[in-house]
Amino acid sequence: KTAAHRKPISCQGVAKKSAGTKTDKVGESGCDENTVKTGCDDLHAGGNQHRKRIAQLESKIRRHELESKSQKSRIQAMNLQIQEKDRIIRNLELKLPKVLADATRGLQTRESSTKISWREKRDVVSKDLHQSKGLKQELLRKNEECHKIQLENSHLRQETKL
Repeated sequence: KTAAHRKPISCQGVAKKSAGTKTDKVGESGCDENTVKTGCDDLHAGGNQHRKRIAQLESKIRRHELESKSQKSRIQAMNLQIQEKDRIIRNLELKLPKVLADATRGLQTRESSTKISWREKRDVVSKDLHQSKGLKQELLRKNEECHKIQLENSHLRQETKL
């Protein structure tokens, strides 16, 4: 309960001892001055302090309750964010192997096509080199034959002239 619901503290109804007599009840006007006050002084002197302390504690309780409510709402919001991010992570975990498989498959075909093209190019170049060497040798051989024929022809002409 809050301070507004509580009854104010007063010395009414508090039992007191008289200066040497029996116990009296305090009237509605407050404490009787002829009696020795046992608890009434404490209530009057400390009543305001107690009220202030109670009010402080109640405000502290309200503040803590509000903080706990705000912390609970923060926790709920963070839990929702975590659940959403977990869902995204699970989806990515399912999709990632497929994407990686597609990417590696694509890279393998590129590498294999590149390797094949390099192999083909190397084979073509080596064939061309081999053919060019053969053509050069054949050309040299034909040049030699042609030279021999020219020498024979010139020899024959000289013999015919003689």
